[in-house]
Amino acid sequence: VNLTNRNGQSRDPKIGVSGDTAIIVWQNHADSMSGIFVATSTDRGGHFSKPVKISSGSGGTSSPQLSISGDRVAIVWQENIGDNAEIMVATSTNRGKSFLEPVNVSKNSGASTAPQVGTSGNNIVIAWYDNTTGYHRIYVVHSTDGGIKYTAPMNLASGGIAVRGYAGLPQMGTSDSIALGGNTEEIKRLQMKV
Repeated sequence: VNLTNRNGQSRDPKIGVSGDTAIIVWQNHADSMSGIFVATSTDRGGHFSKPVKISSGSGGTSSPQLSISGDRVAIVWQENIGDNAEIMVATSTNRGKSFLEPVNVSKNSGASTAPQVGTSGNNIVIAWYDNTTGYHRIYVVHSTDGGIKYTAPMNLASGGIAVRGYAGLPQMGTSDSIALGGNTEEIKRLQMKV
């Protein structure tokens, strides 16, 4: 099944599955149709919705990731806003049938890249690689209300974690908790009970 049906390149697909629902997100690069797109199936992949563009900016986009918990879906990506790379998130409360407007969760002067997302119930944790301090560090934000509000970005190194060297790219996994990992001398994994 060709989900994209677009001119240009469609790449970096990610899939999330919960029950009968399958959601695929990807980035599309074409003159008039560039951005982050999503298609949803409610019959175990038998049929998919028409692709919907969820990124709203005009800057370049990349690195989409998604997480599903029950009816809640969170999709993150990197987007160029002006001269800076930022981390955007769009959430759905109806298994991807519709999405709220994207939110910029990084909002800082550094380049924010390589986003990861984990969901558990109404909790959403987003992590990314960032050079705001002059060193590459892992930053994280957390929402406890399904993505309506997010905490301010937290540099994990400022809390005594990952204080030497460069942090590795973040990775995340979920079940009853959300585990965030990096690669430094000080930390291999930070677990947030949600």
